[in-house]
Amino acid sequence: GLRDIIKEEVKFSRIDFTKSSKTPLGFALGRFPVDDPAKENLHSKQAELDVYRAAEFFVRKNGGHVALLKEIKVPKFFLQFQIARIEAAQRLPSTFKGGVKHQGQKVLKNAQG
Repeated sequence: GLRDIIKEEVKFSRIDFTKSSKTPLGFALGRFPVDDPAKENLHSKQAELDVYRAAEFFVRKNGGHVALLKEIKVPKFFLQFQIARIEAAQRLPSTFKGGVKHQGQKVLKNAQG
């Protein structure tokens, strides 16, 4: 399994897509929904993204399996997409290049393999 990484209240073991029977995108859609971006807690979504980024880093650093690296990008990019939506709805500066549209395209591209 993947290393358990903790940031604030977020533990990777609680949001680990590899423990799900769903595809990485199916997991991300169910686990990281944002119904109303204007009211969503940006801080908690950022902590989830940071944990995914750290997990990806450890996989890369340890010569991770190519398939796992491709798969981990899907929930990571989905979280970036959700954060971009929250930032846009809350009129905050965009953290990610290309904003919502570009992040959404990255999710779709990586989900297709």
